[in-house]
Parts: sequence; C-alpha cells; structure tokens
Amino acid sequence: MHAILIFDPAIQVDSESFERGINESAKFVEWERIDQVPRAIQDLYPLVNNTKIMLGTVWPLKHVAFPDFTAPETREWWKNEILRFHEKVTSCFLTLSTFCHLGYASCGYVSSLSLPMSFNVEKL
Repeated sequence: MHAILIFDPAIQVDSESFERGINESAKFVEWERIDQVPRAIQDLYPLVNNTKIMLGTVWPLKHVAFPDFTAPETREWWKNEILRFHEKVTSCFLTLSTFCHLGYASCGYVSSLSLPMSFNVEKL
C-alpha cells in the first residue's frame, strides 16, 4: 500500500506554520490597496490584523493565506516547512499553487470574499 500526500499551499492564519512565515518575513498574496481588505475577517486574526494579506477559505472551511512564491523569503520559509514535515514523512507532492478558493463560503462563520477582477501583470 502506498500513500500520496498532496500539499495545498493555503496556510491557516492561526497556525504555527503561518506564524513562522510571518516571523521569517515570508510574503503572502495581498490586496492591492488597504481599503479592499475585508476588515471584519482580517480583524479576527492578530497575525494579519492591519495587513493587506488576502484571506481565502479551504477545507475544512478555515481562513487561509496564500504564499507569494515569487519572494525569496517565502521560498526559504516554505523549504523549511517542507523539511520540518519531512522529519516525519519522507515524500510529498505539491499542488494547487493558485488561490482558487477565494469566495468560497458555505457556512455561517466564513464571510464571502471576492477576488479582484483585474490585476497588474507587470507586478508579478
């Protein structure tokens, strides 16, 4: 029997992994302007309070942030997280590197989020 673990790089904003990312200066996908940030959601979590970090939801309907892998600090933090995981498990597969779960809100405590309809490709 074989098991294949699939990693969804959507990081719960109340997790130790996210806190390590913040402490290691990892970057996360952000709203372009502070006035776009849904404060009612953002203010629930001390680590993202007063930031432009864009939150989404993934199963099991937890608020998450999406790493910005274009930043070297993020890649270093992610590498360390994978190494930390590999101390217990010997292989993995990375998938879902896009933030497709934004706007998913089917339970009462998760507010609907909307994805910007356009963005500046040159900033990527």
